[in-house]
Amino acid sequence: MRSILLSFALLSALNAGVYDYGYNGLNEVTDSEKNNSLYYGDFERIIRYDAIGYTPSNPVKITNDSSELDKMYQSIDDYTKAKVPYKISVIGHTRRDKEVDHEVAQESTFFGSLQNTIMESVSNADDNRAACDRAIDAIKKQLLDHNVQESNIVTECREGSQPLYLENDKDARARNYRVMVALYVPKAEKPAPKAVPVAKPAPVVVPAPAELDSDGDGVVDSKDKCPNTPKGYKVDDNGCPREVTLHINFGTNLFAIPSSAYKDIDELKRFMNDYPMYNIEIIGHTDSVGSEHSNQILSEKRAKSLETLLVKEGIAADRMSSTGMGETKPIASNDDEAGRAQNRRTEVRLYVNSGK
Repeated sequence: MRSILLSFALLSALNAGVYDYGYNGLNEVTDSEKNNSLYYGDFERIIRYDAIGYTPSNPVKITNDSSELDKMYQSIDDYTKAKVPYKISVIGHTRRDKEVDHEVAQESTFFGSLQNTIMESVSNADDNRAACDRAIDAIKKQLLDHNVQESNIVTECREGSQPLYLENDKDARARNYRVMVALYVPKAEKPAPKAVPVAKPAPVVVPAPAELDSDGDGVVDSKDKCPNTPKGYKVDDNGCPREVTLHINFGTNLFAIPSSAYKDIDELKRFMNDYPMYNIEIIGHTDSVGSEHSNQILSEKRAKSLETLLVKEGIAADRMSSTGMGETKPIASNDDEAGRAQNRRTEVRLYVNSGK
């Protein structure tokens, strides 16, 4: 039965109606159908997204994982941002509606019993239509929330006319409640060629190459008086650093420098060696955990820890000073751990030593 079910599902998927072709390929195409540009338009690209399942409750509940829908909306958003013209079809489907022939099937015969099994619990047409409309409205609202213009959306409820699965299995029947979304990008119309008088070609102007900013500090190399400034340093108009914040991940109530901060400290040490005209002021900060007095002492110890480490690494002590601000200068909320972690920081202010 599972293999039959899968075969039927594949066959239905291959023949499922979407807007780039009609309901029934065996019927002769009418003139009114030919006027529907989404049936017979000339498209650059057609993207059919995965089926969106829903429950026929009121309100309906979308059963897909949110990450699956996010991928679809991200794809559509890419076309919106690129200002590419497109249309989106939103086609609702349901279980098959109740059929009169099913009601008179003979339970006493094998084929009658099989028919009753296959058509088990066929649903009500009015309920199906209402559920289908609710599902379409839910998806359309999400599209509008993702900046899709209403004029670009075409909707239709096909109810149970195109089931993907047989009706003899509860899960299969549930899968027939689905919404199919497709995006259509039309081919750009080529303008008719116009007769253009022959003129002398304009001189070719080769634009000057953009100036390099090798250290990425926002000041081009030709104006940068402090090249190779480490990433994250705030610089002045000459490209020379003014200050940097080292987010040393101090543990609560601790002032020992963790190994995770060594990379940033090495960058600071290299800068101090490359630019001996700079002195620094090290300022320690804490979060609000603990008393104000204890936090003041802790911030001073944190600043002093960095100063001591730099002296051990060969930076002259007379080029540095350290102080603590305790919990008085937070840069984030102390109401949660993420904010407190940002507040447990060490700032380094750089200034030129006029004696060098």
